[in-house]
Amino acid sequence: MKVTFLIGNGFDIGLGMRSKFSDYFPIYISQSKYKKVSLKGLADHISQNEDNWSYFERQLGRYTDEFMLETKKTFIDQVKDFEKGFMAYLKGQENKLSFENNQNIAHKMIDALLTYYSDNNLPRQSAQDISKIYSVFSKESITYNFINFNYTSVLKKCMDTIPQKIVSKRKISNNEYVDKIGQIVHVHGYSDKYPIMGVNDASQISNKELATDDRFVRYIVKPFLNQRLRQNNDIDADRLISESTIICIYGMSLGETDKQWWNKILAWLHNSSNRQLVIFDYDEQYTMTTQFDRIEKEDSIIDKLAEYNSNSVISVEKMRSRIHIAVHKNIFQMNLRKKTEGKPNATLEQSALGNIARYGEELARGYQAAEKAMELLNK
Repeated sequence: MKVTFLIGNGFDIGLGMRSKFSDYFPIYISQSKYKKVSLKGLADHISQNEDNWSYFERQLGRYTDEFMLETKKTFIDQVKDFEKGFMAYLKGQENKLSFENNQNIAHKMIDALLTYYSDNNLPRQSAQDISKIYSVFSKESITYNFINFNYTSVLKKCMDTIPQKIVSKRKISNNEYVDKIGQIVHVHGYSDKYPIMGVNDASQISNKELATDDRFVRYIVKPFLNQRLRQNNDIDADRLISESTIICIYGMSLGETDKQWWNKILAWLHNSSNRQLVIFDYDEQYTMTTQFDRIEKEDSIIDKLAEYNSNSVISVEKMRSRIHIAVHKNIFQMNLRKKTEGKPNATLEQSALGNIARYGEELARGYQAAEKAMELLNK
């Protein structure tokens, strides 16, 4: 049995990283003033319309309206400049985390993998439905695979704390079944190795002239980028999805620029009645104070998946009973940010105080000299 987690930026944020695009915007905008004019356009556009850029990749497709075929290289140079800066920023954020407490991290990861479908996270009926699937496969080992949509390596670092990658051992009759961590596939690359940033397809490129330019499309449409880079990350992710019995989406918004993956998951779910989809939805505004809250949340997610569905044979509504939604449940969350973060460095603090003292002494001597000069003049 294979269980596959699709992991988004919510995982990194839950560990203490400030890894949203919006976290980097002020830095990028500030740095842009020192860059040549041709690279400043994207920063200027973000600073003037920052609210619209909350979903960066979608807005990138709309930003193409500012260009023409003759200036498409400027667009590419601007995105390249942003990407390099953002990847360096993510690397810095990753370095602010500590993975020294192996036992605690391993315990948290294992607990999340074993309890993600409990009735503490899901409605009771959903928890029972998924428990039945586990019962059907009880005499098989379970492999937990991951499709990572982040550019960082923090997921791997967390999973590496689990001794021998063993999640659990189960004994049934005289047989022992070992459940383990399997593959982690970085479908969008790494911060230091071919990161992929763009739109889902040419229809999301607002500029119709650029949307019909084959070379430009291959630079900004993510499925084409995966093909061009030949890393086979998309092929590996495709395989993990097709082999899965349960798929769990965690820390991801169901964004339109990843529509190809939502379509693949819907096709996967459609192809077998045993398959179950779990979606962890992050929503700080969610409450349980009326009869409508849960129903409205589920309807909004089903409607979004139906909107992305490109296969007329597939009915998302008919698969509703096998789509299970956990709202505002942060099963992997723990603060790994280094404790020195936010505290002044002692050496730097002493150095700064020393400089202040020296400058104060020089200033005092200057005042004394000025006073003596005034005395002489008065005489």
